[in-house]
Amino acid sequence: MSRIAVEGEICGYCGGCVIVCHDDAITLQEVQLTIDEKCTLCNACVVFCPVGALTMVETMEERGKANGSTGVP
Repeated sequence: MSRIAVEGEICGYCGGCVIVCHDDAITLQEVQLTIDEKCTLCNACVVFCPVGALTMVETMEERGKANGSTGVP
C-alpha cells in the first residue's frame, strides 16, 4: 500500500499539512511529524507542502504490479 513519506531534513514543521489534512491523520509535536493509519492518501498535504517535504511513495509490491510483475521468478 502506498504511504506518505516525510523528509525530516527538508520539513520546516510549519504545520500546514496538519491544517489541510481532512482525515486528522497528521500530528506535529515540536519537530516530530507523524502520519497515522487514518490517512486516506488524498495527497492534500503533499500538494500543500511549501518545501516539498512530503511525498507519496509506493511499496515494492505495488511497483511490481505496475510493471506487470507477479513477484514470482
